[in-house]
Amino acid sequence: MARYDRSLLETAARLARSRRGAPRQSDLRRAVSTIYYALFQALSGEAADLLVGRSARQTAARRRVHRAIEHRAAKNAAEALAASRSASDELRRFCRAFTRAKEERHAADYDPFLRLRQEEVRAAVEAGHAALNAFERLDRAERLELVTRCLFRDRP
Repeated sequence: MARYDRSLLETAARLARSRRGAPRQSDLRRAVSTIYYALFQALSGEAADLLVGRSARQTAARRRVHRAIEHRAAKNAAEALAASRSASDELRRFCRAFTRAKEERHAADYDPFLRLRQEEVRAAVEAGHAALNAFERLDRAERLELVTRCLFRDRP
């Protein structure tokens, strides 16, 4: 059973499906944005699980940690780990997918000239599932390394 909530990826897939004819660009754009947020929510939830604990689901401390990760910091951490030789293949795979999803979300949300194709959005949904699969296979130490890099900056 999957550990991370995949409902956002299911929403993205639904948005990318055509009822009749081609899906609207607004639906394809929202799907791309939703893929990124599925990965971001997994990362934020994992930070809260690791630092506060799963048993503290409805606490202010959990909410605080869950909301503490900033998008730019997460992307920077993911880029650094994707390039790291010491990171596992699974961690690098998740980090590359996370970075790509962030860049695609930014384009989908802000580039007025972007035209998306249904096939590429469906492929992006599959890439989102593969990224969550990789994230699920990370050991605790790697998950902790990733979330602490997102939350705290290194000091000399």
